[in-house]
Amino acid sequence: MHDQPIPAQQPDGRSVAARDDDAVELAVIVHLVHMHPTQLTVEETVRELADGSILGADPDGVQEAIRSLTRVGLLRTHGACVVPTRPALRLVALWF
Repeated sequence: MHDQPIPAQQPDGRSVAARDDDAVELAVIVHLVHMHPTQLTVEETVRELADGSILGADPDGVQEAIRSLTRVGLLRTHGACVVPTRPALRLVALWF
């Protein structure tokens, strides 16, 4: 039992990987809100964010963030595009 690795954790008890995932989700939602009303496709969003400037924002990480934000209702698809929902627009306006 003692030889099993313990995942790195932050003081709040969440793993470093979970916090990196949160950072990618935040980057995606802020970027899409900033671009609004311009609509970006998933591929355009990935290309713009997976440039190495955000830890964990590789193409797979950005696509997973988009799926996660869509599942919780902060993004929605509009044809081939992904757009922020009204709650997402309001949240980002309040937060930033």
